[in-house]
Amino acid sequence: MHSDGGGAAAAQPLQEKVYTIIKEDIVNCEMAPGSVICEDVLVEKFGTSRTPIREALLRLQRERLVDIFPRQGTFVSRICLKDIYEIYQLRLIIEPQVARVSCCNLDGGVLEGFRDFFARCAASGSSYAQWFRQDRELHSYIIAGSGNTHLQQIYATIMNQNLRIRILAGKFPDRMHATNHEHIALLDALLAKDADKAEKLMASHICSSRDGALRLELSGTDKISSVDKFSGMDKGSGTDKASGADKLSGMDKLYSTDRLSGRDKVSGVDKGKNCRFGNRNGSRK
Repeated sequence: MHSDGGGAAAAQPLQEKVYTIIKEDIVNCEMAPGSVICEDVLVEKFGTSRTPIREALLRLQRERLVDIFPRQGTFVSRICLKDIYEIYQLRLIIEPQVARVSCCNLDGGVLEGFRDFFARCAASGSSYAQWFRQDRELHSYIIAGSGNTHLQQIYATIMNQNLRIRILAGKFPDRMHATNHEHIALLDALLAKDADKAEKLMASHICSSRDGALRLELSGTDKISSVDKFSGMDKGSGTDKASGADKLSGMDKLYSTDRLSGRDKVSGVDKGKNCRFGNRNGSRK
C-alpha cells in the first residue's frame, strides 16, 4: 500500500514546535527539576495528539533533560552534584581558552552593547528573564568568535544543562550582582584585546559561578540532589568532599583561582536520594 508522505511533512513543524517549547520551559526552569510531566496537560496545552508529545519527550530524554520511568511516570531530570562538577569542569576546559582565541575576533560595538547592559543591571537591576538571556548570549557570542562550528554545537549542549543551574543559583541577588561586575571586567579585557587577562577573568568567572551553584540555598526542596554512590564521597569523615572537586582543583590552580574545598556545601541536599529519581519509591527502576 502506498503511503502519503505529505502528512508526515505537514506534522513535522508541529512536532518541532512541541519539542522546542517543552525544552525551553525545562531549560529556563519554568518546569522545575524533578517535577512531574503530565502528557494530558501537554495534549491540552498544544491541542494535539499524544504522538508529537511523546516524540518530543523521547528526544529530551536523549538530551538528559527528561527522565522516563515505565509504570511510574515522566519527570524533568534532576540536577545533581556530579552534574555541577562535570559541567563546570567542561566550561573551565573550554571557555578560558576560547576567550583568548576569540579576543581579537569580536566586534567592539557588540561588546560595548553587552557592557552597557550589565553596567545598567549593576546600577538598577533587570528582569531575571532578560538578564539570563543576555548572560547566555554573551557567552555564546564569545564561543562563536572562535569560528569553530563543532565547538559551538558542543557548547550549546553543555549550556542547556548549565542554564538550569545558573538560573537556580543566579536568582540570589548577591550572585547576580557579583556576576554583573565579573562580566564588566571581562568585557573590558576583551575590548582592550588583552588575551591574557580575558583568559584569566573568564576562568575566575566560571569558578565563581560554579561555587555559587554549589552553595545553593535550597533547603526543603528537591531541585538538586546528591548521588548515593557518588564516587569519592568521603563517608568516613562526615564531609562532602567529592572527587569531582579534586579533579577541578588542577584547573583552578592553572588559572590561579581559589580551589573548591570541602567547606563548599549545598544545603538542602538529601544524601539518601538517587540523583535521577529522588525519593520516588526510593530507587530507579
